[in-house]
Amino acid sequence: MLSNAILSASLLLFATTAHADVASDMVEWVKSKGGSFNDKLEIRRVDPSDKDSTWGVFAIDDIEPKEELMHIPPECYISIWDEAEHTDFPDQPLLAQRAYHRNMCNLSYTLKNEMELGTDSDFVPFLNFIKTEEKGQLPANWSPEGKDLLRKIFSEGKDVVDWIDWNFKEKGCIDEDDDSDMERMVEITVHHSVNNALIPIWQAVNHNNAKLNTQNTAIYNLDGLRVRAAIDIKKGDEVYGSYDLCVDCFEASDYQGTPEILKNFGVVEPYPQRYSFEDYGIWFEVWPRKDGGLGIIFDTDEDYNTIYGREMRPYGVPDIGGIKFLEDILERLEGVEKEHLVKGQGNIPDKEWKLINQFHEASTKAMYMAIGGARVRRRL
Repeated sequence: MLSNAILSASLLLFATTAHADVASDMVEWVKSKGGSFNDKLEIRRVDPSDKDSTWGVFAIDDIEPKEELMHIPPECYISIWDEAEHTDFPDQPLLAQRAYHRNMCNLSYTLKNEMELGTDSDFVPFLNFIKTEEKGQLPANWSPEGKDLLRKIFSEGKDVVDWIDWNFKEKGCIDEDDDSDMERMVEITVHHSVNNALIPIWQAVNHNNAKLNTQNTAIYNLDGLRVRAAIDIKKGDEVYGSYDLCVDCFEASDYQGTPEILKNFGVVEPYPQRYSFEDYGIWFEVWPRKDGGLGIIFDTDEDYNTIYGREMRPYGVPDIGGIKFLEDILERLEGVEKEHLVKGQGNIPDKEWKLINQFHEASTKAMYMAIGGARVRRRL
């Protein structure tokens, strides 16, 4: 293998490539492999004036329902499918979690190996695109100041900030002598992988469950991933997928909510937002109402079946103990605001500060609504 110094130089070389050309090069490469990308779409920065803004996929002309948006052949995936561990342990979540982390470790090394190959890699256009993303997209690679403040928002033992240390360094995936290159590979892999595969173009599609306008096949299909428009997509609209309500998500909505979206994808998702506390039997969502306000849905509310079209979950409205648990969270959030947020940004980078405040505001509002909604439903 190449040294870390050579890998860092390779990363720098790729990063200096003109960003506008990188996306189009990736698209042409996918087409050369038998894939497609609708001519009515473009890949660009969400904020075109900011070269470090998140990538997104946008319509440059009107698109009709069922129109194919993209086709990504499996030959374009960077994956470990042949060696991936089984993760379906419904009654043993710890085993599933450990297998998942081992898979992410192996896929991270696969990505690192491809990067070390440089121009000899079969995935150069895809790698060029990946490397346009700056380090620190996820809280695990934030500044020390930003990570410290975000830790204060969560209860002790929550891994939103420290999951690389706990699940990859302490478990031997990342050696103590390694520099930040392997940490960066893990960050990229967790951020963009779908079931042990990194998929070009598809990783540029952002998450928004309220504005979801696509439908897609499973990534395991023999001819790869196909994505179609689910509704009319107007010129200028962004194309959205879902990180937790999707064909290959395996009911991630049961355990993954707004905190996990922040952890794994580095964004505070727009409404609807979900909070799942499995150890306390609590699961609820905050939804935008047609009148512009917000409403709360617990997992046994009648609206749940209407939204998801499946049987109700086993939890229900929080009981007195559950309400106390939510009140403790709210008290911690109010303490963070009083002791830290009102004092100002300090040395925390702008992006991190903005996300911390967004998440704090969303969580505070959600806890107020959940506590009030539970009390009303239980007539407390």
